[in-house]
Amino acid sequence: MNTKEIADKLVALCREGKYKEAHDSLYDSNIFSVEMDDSMGQRESRGIDAIQSKGEGWAKMFRGPVNSWADEPIVSG
Repeated sequence: MNTKEIADKLVALCREGKYKEAHDSLYDSNIFSVEMDDSMGQRESRGIDAIQSKGEGWAKMFRGPVNSWADEPIVSG
């Protein structure tokens, strides 16, 4: 897949709430994530397990249904 195809697939999965599927199919096992602040407990996360754990922790902060959205991806030349 090229960058545009990956971006389109990521947006489609996020729009469907399929974040774990996005992690499993698009993210490298050695992913490195940096947040703007440490509101999720730590600013930096390494590895797919840490990313999935962070996502699960984020989801637990909400009660009831949560709506999310994603704009069309912007892919630079």
